[in-house]
Amino acid sequence: MITTLIKKNIYIFILIFIVFILAIVNYKSGSFLSGWDTLHPEFDFSLNFNRLFFGVWRGEQGLGAPAGHAHMADLPRVIILWLSNFIFPISILRYLYIFACLLVGPLGIYFLIQYLFKEKSHQYTKLIAFLSSLFYLLNLSTIQQFYVPFEMFPTQYA
Repeated sequence: MITTLIKKNIYIFILIFIVFILAIVNYKSGSFLSGWDTLHPEFDFSLNFNRLFFGVWRGEQGLGAPAGHAHMADLPRVIILWLSNFIFPISILRYLYIFACLLVGPLGIYFLIQYLFKEKSHQYTKLIAFLSSLFYLLNLSTIQQFYVPFEMFPTQYA
């Protein structure tokens, strides 16, 4: 049963394994992942929710600035971090979110390519989908987006 599942979806398992290896290599235990935007909602969720809902003026940014970056669009990510906070330590929350985005993106490309080629059923469809998703995972733009992450870019990548 399990071997049949693995054989049928071998490329998906290879993608998951590659992302898992990338996550293991890039995770630094006990550290916080910080990127372009160092707002870190995980340090004080109540303050961050207050800023998201009522923050027309962003006094914590430099000398203050109007909220011109669609901070409310960050609400789903902050909710995910807040829910994860009950299970995982604060230092790993951003890592988990970023690595989840790193996994979801190539899997989405894999299934997109399979969907686009479904009418042209070919023996190499899964291989083409795998190679496309592998390219999506390992290209230079992905490295740039995930080396010093700015949350909206990994979210859009996923």
